[in-house]
Amino acid sequence: MKSTEHETVKNTYQPDILIIDDDPTMSRILSMVLIKAGYTVRSATTARNGLNDALRKTPDAILLDYMLPDRSGLELLVDFRNSIDLENVPVIMLTASSETSIVRTAIVGGVNDYLLKPVEPETLLNRLESLLGNRALSQLNQEENLKVEKEEVKEPLEDQEGSADPEKYAPDQTAE
Repeated sequence: MKSTEHETVKNTYQPDILIIDDDPTMSRILSMVLIKAGYTVRSATTARNGLNDALRKTPDAILLDYMLPDRSGLELLVDFRNSIDLENVPVIMLTASSETSIVRTAIVGGVNDYLLKPVEPETLLNRLESLLGNRALSQLNQEENLKVEKEEVKEPLEDQEGSADPEKYAPDQTAE
């Protein structure tokens, strides 16, 4: 049996994807593709429900429809980017419109990627994997930077506590 690149994930961690789309058919198709690829999926049909769901439990990524019944996806994106908990969550905007002004506005507004409907499953999975991989690397870099900063703070404190080499701070005896 030939293995595909996007087989179901066999490890214990399954990235959590929030789909915010008012089209139940689109939402169901996206959910099936993502679940088969090993993701955990939640969905909302309005901007309000999507924001509440995202704030309740921060997703690993968000698939956001451009047109929602209560607000535009761009307006909701502003809320995500203004939230401390959601500002760094990757967002892929989904829309049937290829109008360049919409694409430009979405990118300037902070969307990480932009896909036209109908979405090709392989394209969606590749883009999602790329965004999640970049986010994981960014988080690792932040953790490493924090470790380095803690070590830099710790070393001078150890010196002050007397664990430093006393010869290093002794007055020069050769000048007599």
